Amino acid sequence: MRIRDPEYPAAIEAAVEILRKRARQGRTITYRELDVFKSNIERKGKNTLGLYISMSNFTSDALAVYSLSTPFITMDGGDFMAVLDQRIRLDELMRRKKRHASETGHCFLPVSKIFSESD
Repeated sequence: MRIRDPEYPAAIEAAVEILRKRARQGRTITYRELDVFKSNIERKGKNTLGLYISMSNFTSDALAVYSLSTPFITMDGGDFMAVLDQRIRLDELMRRKKRHASETGHCFLPVSKIFSESD
């Protein structure tokens, strides 16, 4: 899936985005699963940004491992509920998550933090 956004340089616009969905109810995603995903992304190319979706959540150690540098962003069930409840548009959520990862190196930005920053 390719997302075209005039705010991003041409190199990023041309990058391939990988979507991988893990919808295992009640099971959090560990750093080992994110490590495998990272390896898959790194084989795709320099400007590739992955999207890892977990309807449950991510373990704290998984988020800690990818808190300084990451080739992907993450979404969880709370993000999806906010989109489904029309509290935020999906494109806006993705834009904010991409910017956060670019500025901080962290793979996770919960939608609740986005809402608290808007207030």
